[in-house]
Amino acid sequence: ELDEVEALWLNYLCLPPIDVILESASMMRIVNTWLRVYQDPQPLPIHRCCEDRTRLTLIKLPDQYEQLVAFIMQIAKCPTTGEKMLNPALCLRCGAVVCSSSSCCRRARTGMGTLHAEACGGGSCAFLLVQSCLVVLIHNGYGVTLS
Repeated sequence: ELDEVEALWLNYLCLPPIDVILESASMMRIVNTWLRVYQDPQPLPIHRCCEDRTRLTLIKLPDQYEQLVAFIMQIAKCPTTGEKMLNPALCLRCGAVVCSSSSCCRRARTGMGTLHAEACGGGSCAFLLVQSCLVVLIHNGYGVTLS
């Protein structure tokens, strides 16, 4: 018996129930291919709120943009190099800060924003580029910038 959220996702993605996928040799070949492509020896840290993919709210931002910029620039350190981030991106779903437009955190030609979107929003996420005051929407590896 499927729970409601699983049934909605399967319906949205036009997929058969999980037990049908597991019993189908051809579907399992596809799943195994996906797993090999996305397998990463160092999993991304996932914020607690990201575990609940049914939560459709955004984080609360301070009233003054200057406060946000000062705070982010103070705490934003690259997890790979440990240095100050040049162009930090704030996840508007969970509040995580990731490197944007830099090669330091890329994994297999995939940027940190896309990797975080996969871990946090199931492939979809919204980021605020703090220094340029732009919003970037990412969905399944594609992004669009809103000014």
